[in-house]
Amino acid sequence: MILIIFDTVFGNTGKVAGMLKEALTQKGEAVEMVSIAQVTENNFPSADMIIFGSPTRAFRPTPNMQSFVRAFKGLLKDKKVACFDTRMDVVEVNNKFLTFMAKHFGYANDFFMKAFKKAHAQIVCEPGNFYVKEQAGPLKDDTQTLVQAWAEKLLSK
Repeated sequence: MILIIFDTVFGNTGKVAGMLKEALTQKGEAVEMVSIAQVTENNFPSADMIIFGSPTRAFRPTPNMQSFVRAFKGLLKDKKVACFDTRMDVVEVNNKFLTFMAKHFGYANDFFMKAFKKAHAQIVCEPGNFYVKEQAGPLKDDTQTLVQAWAEKLLSK
């Protein structure tokens, strides 16, 4: 079973999580999708893979997601894990300050990857990066196609 744990602010990350669940289910996988507000440590034992998703807020995951990952990182040891985030495209925004900040402080996925390594989890593939057109969304038009391609990568490992 694949467990998708996500947080969302404007609904975009939740939409990506839903698209991912659909793509993985179409490939024959059993998938459970749980928002950060509903997940407990009881969700972990039956999961063969855990996927974390968060919007990038102030160059990190949401505070709730950060707290959760820190609190439950012991449950990630030797688990297959992956992550995705939603973010603005700094190239399209074309703001030098934002580009500088993103380069130096990163995105939600950077936090996840560091946490996974510290927890000795098995990272199954590179993180998924999904873009919103504006801070509150909507998602870019090619998101569905990108999510399906990323789902393929998740399962090929």
